[in-house]
This record gives sequence, structure tokens and C-alpha cells, in this order.
Amino acid sequence: INAEYMGEVRIAIKFGMNKNLKDRIDRLRSRSPPPMRPGGKRPKRTIITAFVLFFLGTCFLIAALHQFRSKDIYEVFPLALMGTMLFIPGAYHTFIIIKIWMGAEGWTYDMLPNLND
Repeated sequence: INAEYMGEVRIAIKFGMNKNLKDRIDRLRSRSPPPMRPGGKRPKRTIITAFVLFFLGTCFLIAALHQFRSKDIYEVFPLALMGTMLFIPGAYHTFIIIKIWMGAEGWTYDMLPNLND
């Protein structure tokens, strides 16, 4: 509980609670922010992007591992770097999408970035 909230509670008790002050105190008490997406819509572009990043990152990493057996490390490094840069965000967002799809409590589409803008 922050000092601003406690100050408003003291004022409300001393001078009587009006509707605006009560609404403000209720907003300060709420622990969850407002939803980022109206209506809990499924962000299709974000989901497609996450799966594409995951797939391409996996392909680049497999190609890098395959090339690593026969070529020098300096020739494999670009593939491994590109694979890592695609795989990490793709795997992260794919994990969130799978948790939402499985119906795990506390996981919502609001956790994903909105790419529809």
C-alpha cells in the first residue's frame, strides 16, 4: 500500500467519502492493469509471427550444427547468430501461446505484443 493511497483513505475518513474519491481508491486498489486488447481477441498476426520465428530459428540452428561438422567456426557463426536471434523470441512467444491454448490459469493474449498496428 503506497503513501498516496493511505493519504486518500485518511482524507476520506475525515471528510466523508464521495463517489469520485471512492472510485479513485478502488482503482488504486486494483492489482491488474486494464486489458491491452479489447474483448480478448486472438492476435493472429502475432501468433503467425511467433511460429515463423520459431521455425526459421530452428532451421538456422540445425543448418549451423550441420555446417559445424565440416566448416570453420567463422563460416558457421553467421548461421548460428541468425538462428539464435530468431529462435529466442520465437520460442518465448510460442511458449506463451501454447500455455494460453492449454488453458493455464493466468496466461492471456495480453502478454503478447500487438503487431496489428
